[in-house]
Amino acid sequence: MKDYTLKAKQEIIAGVQEQFEKAQSLVFLDYRGMTVAEVTELRNKIRAAGASYKVIKNTVIKRAAENLGVTGLEHMLEGPTAVAYSANDPVSAAKVVYDFIKNLGKTEIKGGVYEGKAIDSATVLNLAQTPSKEESIARIMGSLNSPVSSFVRALDAIRKQKEEQETA
Repeated sequence: MKDYTLKAKQEIIAGVQEQFEKAQSLVFLDYRGMTVAEVTELRNKIRAAGASYKVIKNTVIKRAAENLGVTGLEHMLEGPTAVAYSANDPVSAAKVVYDFIKNLGKTEIKGGVYEGKAIDSATVLNLAQTPSKEESIARIMGSLNSPVSSFVRALDAIRKQKEEQETA
């Protein structure tokens, strides 16, 4: 029986480790004080952003992180801990958690992991305020299109001016 529980625990840690390995960033938060409805709303918002939200035992997080070579999480893993993460985008989970907590005002971000290193809550807040990949692409495309659009408008103005001169 003892071997079964040890094996089951090892499988749980391996599963969490696999998820953490795929994640581009992790955000740890304290969910104390939140109602079930608030946690459900947060979970739905995180899922809508293409990220995941799970409540994981601190010891499991510690073991999975240690197996991945991540250190410095001890102070973040005190009390109940939930983890938000995304394999697609390092910003999305942090952004959703930050926005939700800012509006809710009941809980706090403990810290996280970015590029295999522990980061404090202030760094997670900076990460959350970073534009997402899609926002960055849209800004770049807007910058690239701006000169072309201005040129087209200028040509159109010249065309209209010539048409007015010809009709006059």
